Amino acid sequence: MMATMFRSHRRLWLLAPLWLATPASAQEPPELTLATVLQRGPALAAGSPRVLWLPDGHEATVVRGGDDADEALYRITDGAIEEQPITTAAALCAALPIDTTKAPARFPPVSWLDRDTLRVVHDRSVWHW
Repeated sequence: MMATMFRSHRRLWLLAPLWLATPASAQEPPELTLATVLQRGPALAAGSPRVLWLPDGHEATVVRGGDDADEALYRITDGAIEEQPITTAAALCAALPIDTTKAPARFPPVSWLDRDTLRVVHDRSVWHW
């Protein structure tokens, strides 16, 4: 048993130089340079979420969506974002006379009027939805 253990440890020591010879660049992200910032600019910045506070000031919702995904409005409960959205930008735009031909769908300026009513501002019009 001792001989088997010795052989397996010896094999590990034989592989150690191969592991140490792995270039560090394969493990580290590329260096951020001024040229990269000037070329890609705003695409490098992570967008901040749009938080919509309810009128009481103790509860909030957040608008989430990526560059290629429709936006959706989620309630924040106990510091966590709920899984199911309250509504989506596509549903809101379809219910109101707002052009929905743009993809992905984005919310127009919205705020909470009360706990159950969104105030929507678009093209010099205000709706309660």
